[in-house]
Amino acid sequence: MHRSEPEFEEFYHERAPELSRRWYPFYSDPEDLEEDVQDTMLAVFRQWHKMKSWSREEQVKYTEGVMKNKYADTYRERGKIKRLRNRLQFRRNHSNLVHVEESALKNEAVKALMSLPPKQRLTLGLHVLEGMSYAEIAIYLGMKSSTVRTHINRARKTLNEQFNGEGLNGLDWEEGQA
Repeated sequence: MHRSEPEFEEFYHERAPELSRRWYPFYSDPEDLEEDVQDTMLAVFRQWHKMKSWSREEQVKYTEGVMKNKYADTYRERGKIKRLRNRLQFRRNHSNLVHVEESALKNEAVKALMSLPPKQRLTLGLHVLEGMSYAEIAIYLGMKSSTVRTHINRARKTLNEQFNGEGLNGLDWEEGQA
Protein backbone atom coordinates (compact mmCIF):
# COMPACT_ATOMS: atom_id res chain seq x y z
CA MET A 1 0.00 0.00 0.00
CA HIS A 2 1.32 3.44 -0.81
CA ARG A 3 1.50 6.40 1.53
CA SER A 4 -1.64 8.28 2.41
CA GLU A 5 -2.62 11.00 0.00
CA PRO A 6 -3.42 14.51 1.28
CA GLU A 7 -6.94 14.29 -0.18
CA PHE A 8 -7.64 11.10 1.72
CA GLU A 9 -6.24 12.55 4.97
CA GLU A 10 -8.59 15.50 4.60
CA PHE A 11 -11.50 13.15 3.83
CA TYR A 12 -10.59 10.95 6.82
CA HIS A 13 -10.45 13.86 9.28
CA GLU A 14 -13.79 15.09 8.00
CA ARG A 15 -15.68 11.78 7.78
CA ALA A 16 -14.36 9.59 10.63
CA PRO A 17 -15.68 11.88 13.42
CA GLU A 18 -18.93 12.34 11.50
CA LEU A 19 -19.37 8.56 11.18
CA SER A 20 -18.76 8.17 14.91
CA ARG A 21 -21.35 10.84 15.74
CA ARG A 22 -23.94 9.48 13.33
CA TRP A 23 -23.60 5.83 14.29
CA TYR A 24 -23.09 6.25 18.05
CA PRO A 25 -26.79 5.67 18.93
CA PHE A 26 -26.75 2.27 17.19
CA TYR A 27 -23.83 0.80 19.11
CA SER A 28 -24.00 -0.48 22.67
CA ASP A 29 -20.20 -0.76 22.85
CA PRO A 30 -18.12 2.32 21.92
CA GLU A 31 -15.17 0.05 21.10
CA ASP A 32 -17.25 -1.75 18.47
CA LEU A 33 -18.17 1.63 16.98
CA GLU A 34 -14.55 2.80 16.87
CA GLU A 35 -13.43 -0.48 15.31
CA ASP A 36 -16.12 -0.31 12.64
CA VAL A 37 -15.30 3.33 11.84
CA GLN A 38 -11.63 2.45 11.47
CA ASP A 39 -12.43 -0.61 9.34
CA THR A 40 -14.69 1.56 7.17
CA MET A 41 -12.03 4.18 6.65
CA LEU A 42 -9.45 1.48 5.86
CA ALA A 43 -11.79 0.03 3.24
CA VAL A 44 -12.25 3.51 1.77
CA PHE A 45 -8.48 4.06 1.76
CA ARG A 46 -8.01 0.84 -0.17
CA GLN A 47 -10.42 2.12 -2.83
CA TRP A 48 -9.22 5.71 -2.75
CA HIS A 49 -7.31 5.38 -6.04
CA LYS A 50 -10.71 4.89 -7.71
CA MET A 51 -12.70 7.21 -5.45
CA LYS A 52 -10.52 10.31 -5.63
CA SER A 53 -12.01 11.21 -9.01
CA TRP A 54 -15.56 10.93 -7.63
CA SER A 55 -17.57 13.85 -6.35
CA ARG A 56 -17.54 14.41 -2.57
CA GLU A 57 -21.18 13.33 -2.46
CA GLU A 58 -20.34 9.99 -4.13
CA GLN A 59 -17.39 9.48 -1.76
CA VAL A 60 -19.59 10.13 1.26
CA LYS A 61 -22.34 7.86 -0.06
CA TYR A 62 -19.83 5.03 -0.64
CA THR A 63 -18.35 5.51 2.84
CA GLU A 64 -21.81 5.41 4.42
CA GLY A 65 -22.56 2.19 2.53
CA VAL A 66 -19.39 0.56 3.85
CA MET A 67 -20.27 1.68 7.38
CA LYS A 68 -23.79 0.24 7.04
CA ASN A 69 -22.29 -3.10 6.04
CA LYS A 70 -19.82 -3.01 8.96
CA TYR A 71 -22.67 -2.27 11.36
CA ALA A 72 -24.74 -5.12 9.93
CA ASP A 73 -21.79 -7.51 10.35
CA THR A 74 -21.26 -6.38 13.96
CA TYR A 75 -24.99 -6.64 14.72
CA ARG A 76 -25.15 -10.17 13.28
CA GLU A 77 -22.06 -11.20 15.24
CA ARG A 78 -23.52 -9.87 18.51
CA GLY A 79 -26.73 -11.79 17.79
CA LYS A 80 -24.83 -15.01 17.16
CA ILE A 81 -22.91 -14.67 20.40
CA LYS A 82 -26.09 -13.91 22.32
CA ARG A 83 -27.85 -16.95 20.82
CA LEU A 84 -24.86 -19.16 21.61
CA ARG A 85 -24.81 -18.00 25.21
CA ASN A 86 -28.54 -18.70 25.51
CA ARG A 87 -28.00 -22.24 24.23
CA LEU A 88 -25.54 -23.10 26.95
CA GLN A 89 -26.77 -25.29 29.77
CA PHE A 90 -23.89 -24.70 32.13
CA ARG A 91 -23.41 -23.13 35.51
CA ARG A 92 -20.33 -21.35 36.80
CA ASN A 93 -18.71 -22.05 40.16
CA HIS A 94 -16.47 -19.82 42.32
CA SER A 95 -13.36 -20.42 40.23
CA ASN A 96 -15.30 -19.53 37.05
CA LEU A 97 -14.96 -23.05 35.70
CA VAL A 98 -17.94 -24.38 33.83
CA HIS A 99 -19.27 -27.71 35.07
CA VAL A 100 -21.61 -29.99 33.24
CA GLU A 101 -24.94 -30.57 34.92
CA GLU A 102 -24.41 -33.92 36.62
CA SER A 103 -27.90 -35.10 35.75
CA ALA A 104 -26.92 -35.06 32.06
CA LEU A 105 -24.22 -37.70 32.52
CA LYS A 106 -23.75 -40.86 34.49
CA ASN A 107 -21.53 -40.64 37.56
CA GLU A 108 -18.64 -42.45 35.87
CA ALA A 109 -18.66 -40.04 32.93
CA VAL A 110 -18.78 -37.04 35.25
CA LYS A 111 -15.67 -38.27 37.06
CA ALA A 112 -13.89 -38.84 33.75
CA LEU A 113 -14.84 -35.42 32.43
CA MET A 114 -13.94 -33.69 35.68
CA SER A 115 -10.43 -35.17 35.44
CA LEU A 116 -9.84 -33.24 32.20
CA PRO A 117 -8.16 -29.82 32.19
CA PRO A 118 -10.81 -27.05 32.26
CA LYS A 119 -10.47 -25.95 28.61
CA GLN A 120 -10.62 -29.53 27.35
CA ARG A 121 -13.65 -30.23 29.53
CA LEU A 122 -15.43 -27.08 28.40
CA THR A 123 -14.79 -27.47 24.67
CA LEU A 124 -15.68 -31.17 24.65
CA GLY A 125 -18.85 -30.49 26.66
CA LEU A 126 -19.97 -27.73 24.31
CA HIS A 127 -19.30 -29.93 21.30
CA VAL A 128 -20.70 -33.25 22.48
CA LEU A 129 -23.46 -32.25 24.88
CA GLU A 130 -24.63 -29.03 23.26
CA GLY A 131 -23.94 -30.06 19.67
CA MET A 132 -22.01 -26.88 18.94
CA SER A 133 -19.60 -26.82 15.99
CA TYR A 134 -15.92 -25.96 16.39
CA ALA A 135 -16.64 -22.57 14.80
CA GLU A 136 -19.50 -21.81 17.22
CA ILE A 137 -17.34 -22.77 20.20
CA ALA A 138 -14.48 -20.63 18.88
CA ILE A 139 -16.76 -17.60 18.59
CA TYR A 140 -18.23 -18.12 22.04
CA LEU A 141 -14.89 -18.66 23.80
CA GLY A 142 -12.93 -16.16 21.72
CA MET A 143 -10.33 -18.59 20.43
CA LYS A 144 -9.34 -20.02 17.07
CA SER A 145 -11.26 -22.96 15.65
CA SER A 146 -8.00 -24.90 15.41
CA THR A 147 -7.41 -24.37 19.15
CA VAL A 148 -10.90 -25.69 19.89
CA ARG A 149 -10.19 -28.75 17.74
CA THR A 150 -6.90 -29.35 19.59
CA HIS A 151 -8.58 -29.17 23.03
CA ILE A 152 -11.35 -31.54 21.92
CA ASN A 153 -8.95 -34.03 20.37
CA ARG A 154 -6.75 -34.04 23.49
CA ALA A 155 -9.81 -34.57 25.67
CA ARG A 156 -10.97 -37.49 23.51
CA LYS A 157 -7.52 -39.06 23.62
CA THR A 158 -7.41 -38.79 27.42
CA LEU A 159 -10.91 -40.24 27.83
CA ASN A 160 -10.23 -43.06 25.40
CA GLU A 161 -7.08 -43.95 27.32
CA GLN A 162 -9.02 -43.91 30.62
CA PHE A 163 -11.66 -46.25 29.20
CA ASN A 164 -9.33 -48.39 27.09
CA GLY A 165 -10.77 -47.07 23.83
CA GLU A 166 -14.34 -48.10 24.71
CA GLY A 167 -17.27 -45.75 24.93
CA LEU A 168 -19.01 -45.19 28.22
CA ASN A 169 -22.47 -46.76 28.19
CA GLY A 170 -23.75 -44.88 25.19
CA LEU A 171 -21.87 -41.63 25.75
CA ASP A 172 -20.21 -40.80 22.47
CA TRP A 173 -17.35 -38.39 22.79
CA GLU A 174 -15.88 -39.49 19.51
CA GLU A 175 -15.78 -37.31 16.44
CA GLY A 176 -19.04 -35.46 15.98
CA GLN A 177 -19.88 -32.68 13.60
CA ALA A 178 -17.06 -30.20 13.31
